[in-house]
Amino acid sequence: MSIAEFSVKNSVLVNMLMTMVFLMGLFSLFVIPKEEMPAVDFGNIVIWVAYPGVSPSEIESLIINKIEEEIADVEGIDQMVSYANEGTAVIGIQFEPDADIDKAWNDINSEMDKVNDLPEDALDPVILRINMREVAPICDISLGGDFSGNSIREIAENLKEGIQDIANVSKVEVYGTRDREIWIEADPAKMDNYRVALNDIIDAISSRNFNLPGGKAKSGSTELIVRTMGEFNNTEEISRLILRSDEKGRTVRISDVAAVKDTLAENDIISKLNMNSSVSLYIYKKESGNVIEVIEEIKTYLESFSKAVPGLSAELRNDVSIEVGNSMRTLGSSAFFGIILVFFCLLIFLGWRNALLATWGIPFSFFLTFFLMYYFDMTLNNLSLFALVLVLGMIVDDAIVVIENVHRYMEEGFSATEAAIKGTNEIMWPVIAAVSTTAAAF
Repeated sequence: MSIAEFSVKNSVLVNMLMTMVFLMGLFSLFVIPKEEMPAVDFGNIVIWVAYPGVSPSEIESLIINKIEEEIADVEGIDQMVSYANEGTAVIGIQFEPDADIDKAWNDINSEMDKVNDLPEDALDPVILRINMREVAPICDISLGGDFSGNSIREIAENLKEGIQDIANVSKVEVYGTRDREIWIEADPAKMDNYRVALNDIIDAISSRNFNLPGGKAKSGSTELIVRTMGEFNNTEEISRLILRSDEKGRTVRISDVAAVKDTLAENDIISKLNMNSSVSLYIYKKESGNVIEVIEEIKTYLESFSKAVPGLSAELRNDVSIEVGNSMRTLGSSAFFGIILVFFCLLIFLGWRNALLATWGIPFSFFLTFFLMYYFDMTLNNLSLFALVLVLGMIVDDAIVVIENVHRYMEEGFSATEAAIKGTNEIMWPVIAAVSTTAAAF
């Protein structure tokens, strides 16, 4: 029994299935994640380690060689490229096309946990998995106004924390701020006068600026945790730090040989808003998030945040939801006009019944596609929307061919049931073959 014959003899079941497809497709259209581009995973992982003030040759021997030896036995690695720069080590790992990237990501993290002999002054390794969502933010926010460097940095950090609390926001990166730095500017003449070397200042600060756990102390039924609090809280504590003392009680403090300043780091990124200095925040979304809904929530939060900070100028830029919305409207308008044109053209030549059946296939095909995309965890993006617009003409052509063939059999005297079965069976397999060939070509 063919599909056409089964459908004709079980019309109630087929109509129920069609109604379910419409309902599930309509539901899927609203809940399916929408984004600008699909989450293409490039199969690359990058490991970045900072070791300030170290030459490239030492970076290679102290960091790169140790990491390469540890991760060399991970399965699926195609090639590994390392760069030793002054103060930084970058290791790029490219996996084979058929490698399981999720498993490879877990293996790389496991192997990196075993690398415990890196220099103490080196920063913790940063491991990045390169995919489309990691390199393409959904929008960016520029903050400006008449604020000091510390103030605009605090405002940006507060805004960052608030945006990260929004559902389906994966991360927020801040650029253009200047980190706080404590500068200790030593005076060579004073250092010679007090016979203090630069290493004496370094050793005194490094041996003092930390909190030291002291164990536990019991007092009756009470158990207390003992800690020695030594971290500096302000520049005055650093200035009063003793470098040297003698038996007569005379001391040499940092303030005697150096000036301690609370300042900002040098700019390595310059951000501008309306020709004035600003801070930029780049926002990325999670896989399950709808880019249109996420950006609407960001806009609402940004508006309330701006009102709470007098003098703050905040603008949302590079909003990808605009392009996604335009693509959705293009698909909707194309489907609408396609239905109207097909209906009126077929109405003239084949009658209203055949015209209605042919046009009915357009929304049915789209809703079935939306449901399958939702079921297989796919997203609506510019590529998938372009594909839907592209196949719109193919759906119309196939519907017209099938309807016209059934209409021809009815004109030859066959009943509606016989014409539907014979006319569809003749066209079905050529149509399926054409669709399969087109899909294979793409």
